[in-house]
Amino acid sequence: MNVIIKALTKNKARQMPEVARLRDLFRKVITICALLVLNIFFITQSAYAQQPQPARWQVIIAEAADQGYQGMYAVACVMRNRGGDVYGFSGAQRKDLALFCDRQGGSIISQARKIEKLVFKQGAPDITKGATLFENIKKYGFPKTWDRTRVVETVTIMNHVFYKEKRGKL
Repeated sequence: MNVIIKALTKNKARQMPEVARLRDLFRKVITICALLVLNIFFITQSAYAQQPQPARWQVIIAEAADQGYQGMYAVACVMRNRGGDVYGFSGAQRKDLALFCDRQGGSIISQARKIEKLVFKQGAPDITKGATLFENIKKYGFPKTWDRTRVVETVTIMNHVFYKEKRGKL
Protein backbone atom coordinates (compact mmCIF):
# COMPACT_ATOMS: atom_id res chain seq x y z
CA MET A 1 0.00 0.00 0.00
CA ASN A 2 2.83 2.43 0.85
CA VAL A 3 4.41 1.84 -2.56
CA ILE A 4 1.20 2.92 -4.27
CA ILE A 5 0.88 5.97 -2.03
CA LYS A 6 4.52 6.95 -2.69
CA ALA A 7 3.98 6.56 -6.42
CA LEU A 8 0.94 8.79 -6.26
CA THR A 9 2.74 11.49 -4.27
CA LYS A 10 6.13 11.49 -6.04
CA ASN A 11 6.86 14.86 -7.70
CA LYS A 12 3.26 15.96 -7.49
CA ALA A 13 3.31 18.49 -4.73
CA ARG A 14 0.55 20.57 -6.31
CA GLN A 15 -1.86 17.58 -6.37
CA MET A 16 -1.37 16.87 -2.66
CA PRO A 17 -5.03 17.33 -1.60
CA GLU A 18 -6.19 14.90 -4.31
CA VAL A 19 -3.49 12.41 -3.38
CA ALA A 20 -4.47 12.63 0.28
CA ARG A 21 -8.08 11.99 -0.65
CA LEU A 22 -7.11 9.00 -2.81
CA ARG A 23 -4.87 7.67 -0.04
CA ASP A 24 -7.72 7.94 2.51
CA LEU A 25 -10.16 6.32 0.09
CA PHE A 26 -7.69 3.51 -0.63
CA ARG A 27 -7.19 2.86 3.08
CA LYS A 28 -10.96 2.79 3.66
CA VAL A 29 -11.44 0.30 0.82
CA ILE A 30 -8.69 -1.95 2.19
CA THR A 31 -10.17 -1.75 5.69
CA ILE A 32 -13.66 -2.59 4.44
CA CYS A 33 -12.33 -5.55 2.43
CA ALA A 34 -10.44 -6.87 5.45
CA LEU A 35 -13.54 -6.53 7.64
CA LEU A 36 -15.66 -8.36 5.06
CA VAL A 37 -13.19 -11.23 4.88
CA LEU A 38 -13.08 -11.51 8.68
CA ASN A 39 -16.86 -11.31 8.89
CA ILE A 40 -17.29 -14.11 6.34
CA PHE A 41 -14.72 -16.22 8.21
CA PHE A 42 -16.45 -15.80 11.58
CA ILE A 43 -19.93 -16.35 10.16
CA THR A 44 -18.76 -19.56 8.52
CA GLN A 45 -17.03 -20.72 11.70
CA SER A 46 -20.03 -20.01 13.92
CA ALA A 47 -22.41 -21.70 11.47
CA TYR A 48 -20.20 -24.81 11.52
CA ALA A 49 -19.93 -24.72 15.30
CA GLN A 50 -23.70 -24.48 15.63
CA GLN A 51 -24.37 -27.63 13.63
CA PRO A 52 -25.70 -30.11 16.15
CA GLN A 53 -23.68 -33.26 16.60
CA PRO A 54 -25.88 -36.29 15.98
CA ALA A 55 -26.66 -38.37 19.03
CA ARG A 56 -24.48 -41.44 19.48
CA TRP A 57 -27.48 -43.74 19.51
CA GLN A 58 -28.57 -42.36 16.12
CA VAL A 59 -25.16 -43.07 14.59
CA ILE A 60 -25.16 -46.54 16.12
CA ILE A 61 -28.48 -47.20 14.37
CA ALA A 62 -27.27 -45.74 11.07
CA GLU A 63 -24.13 -47.88 11.13
CA ALA A 64 -25.55 -51.19 12.33
CA ALA A 65 -29.34 -51.37 12.73
CA ASP A 66 -29.31 -54.34 10.34
CA GLN A 67 -26.59 -56.08 12.41
CA GLY A 68 -28.73 -56.73 15.48
CA TYR A 69 -27.96 -55.98 19.10
CA GLN A 70 -24.42 -57.38 19.04
CA GLY A 71 -23.55 -55.48 15.86
CA MET A 72 -24.82 -52.19 17.29
CA TYR A 73 -22.97 -52.88 20.54
CA ALA A 74 -19.74 -53.44 18.59
CA VAL A 75 -20.15 -50.13 16.74
CA ALA A 76 -20.64 -48.37 20.09
CA CYS A 77 -17.38 -49.94 21.31
CA VAL A 78 -15.53 -48.59 18.26
CA MET A 79 -17.08 -45.18 18.90
CA ARG A 80 -15.80 -45.27 22.47
CA ASN A 81 -12.37 -46.44 21.28
CA ARG A 82 -12.26 -43.36 19.06
CA GLY A 83 -12.95 -41.08 22.01
CA GLY A 84 -16.75 -40.96 21.82
CA ASP A 85 -17.02 -38.56 18.89
CA VAL A 86 -19.48 -39.52 16.14
CA TYR A 87 -17.74 -37.63 13.36
CA GLY A 88 -15.83 -39.91 11.06
CA PHE A 89 -18.70 -42.39 10.99
CA SER A 90 -20.52 -42.39 7.67
CA GLY A 91 -23.84 -42.71 9.49
CA ALA A 92 -23.27 -39.32 11.16
CA GLN A 93 -23.23 -37.70 7.72
CA ARG A 94 -26.68 -38.91 6.69
CA LYS A 95 -28.92 -36.00 5.80
CA ASP A 96 -31.96 -38.06 6.78
CA LEU A 97 -30.50 -39.48 10.01
CA ALA A 98 -33.45 -38.65 12.28
CA LEU A 99 -35.98 -39.95 9.75
CA PHE A 100 -33.90 -43.08 9.13
CA CYS A 101 -33.81 -43.80 12.87
CA ASP A 102 -37.55 -43.25 13.20
CA ARG A 103 -38.17 -45.70 10.35
CA GLN A 104 -36.22 -48.41 12.22
CA GLY A 105 -38.88 -48.44 14.91
CA GLY A 106 -39.09 -48.07 18.66
CA SER A 107 -37.45 -51.41 19.46
CA ILE A 108 -34.23 -50.55 17.58
CA ILE A 109 -34.19 -47.04 19.07
CA SER A 110 -34.58 -48.51 22.57
CA GLN A 111 -31.78 -50.99 21.97
CA ALA A 112 -29.44 -48.29 20.62
CA ARG A 113 -30.12 -46.01 23.59
CA LYS A 114 -29.55 -48.89 26.00
CA ILE A 115 -26.29 -49.79 24.24
CA GLU A 116 -25.13 -46.17 24.40
CA LYS A 117 -25.79 -46.12 28.15
CA LEU A 118 -24.04 -49.46 28.72
CA VAL A 119 -20.94 -48.57 26.72
CA PHE A 120 -20.49 -44.89 27.59
CA LYS A 121 -21.92 -44.55 31.09
CA GLN A 122 -21.49 -48.00 32.59
CA GLY A 123 -18.18 -48.94 30.94
CA ALA A 124 -19.34 -52.22 29.41
CA PRO A 125 -16.59 -54.50 28.00
CA ASP A 126 -15.16 -53.94 24.53
CA ILE A 127 -16.12 -56.88 22.31
CA THR A 128 -14.06 -55.49 19.39
CA LYS A 129 -10.69 -55.94 21.15
CA GLY A 130 -9.79 -52.26 20.83
CA ALA A 131 -10.91 -51.77 17.23
CA THR A 132 -11.12 -48.24 15.89
CA LEU A 133 -12.26 -49.17 12.39
CA PHE A 134 -14.82 -51.48 10.84
CA GLU A 135 -16.29 -52.25 7.45
CA ASN A 136 -18.68 -54.67 5.77
CA ILE A 137 -15.95 -56.23 3.63
CA LYS A 138 -18.25 -58.72 1.89
CA LYS A 139 -20.53 -55.94 0.69
CA TYR A 140 -18.12 -53.02 0.10
CA GLY A 141 -14.66 -54.59 -0.06
CA PHE A 142 -11.59 -53.38 1.79
CA PRO A 143 -11.64 -49.55 1.90
CA LYS A 144 -9.30 -47.99 -0.65
CA THR A 145 -8.38 -45.21 1.78
CA TRP A 146 -6.99 -47.66 4.35
CA ASP A 147 -3.45 -48.97 4.35
CA ARG A 148 -3.55 -52.75 4.86
CA THR A 149 -0.09 -52.67 6.45
CA ARG A 150 -1.27 -50.33 9.21
CA VAL A 151 -4.32 -52.26 10.44
CA VAL A 152 -4.81 -55.65 12.03
CA GLU A 153 -8.13 -57.50 12.04
CA THR A 154 -9.42 -58.00 15.57
CA VAL A 155 -12.81 -59.69 15.21
CA THR A 156 -15.76 -60.26 12.87
CA ILE A 157 -19.21 -59.54 14.27
CA MET A 158 -22.17 -60.17 12.02
CA ASN A 159 -21.24 -58.63 8.63
CA HIS A 160 -18.67 -56.17 9.99
CA VAL A 161 -14.95 -56.88 10.17
CA PHE A 162 -13.24 -54.84 12.91
CA TYR A 163 -9.68 -53.51 12.76
CA LYS A 164 -7.21 -51.95 15.14
CA GLU A 165 -4.66 -49.46 13.85
CA LYS A 166 -1.08 -50.60 14.35
CA ARG A 167 0.29 -47.08 14.80
CA GLY A 168 -0.85 -43.54 14.07
CA LYS A 169 -3.81 -42.81 11.88
CA LEU A 170 -4.68 -44.03 8.42
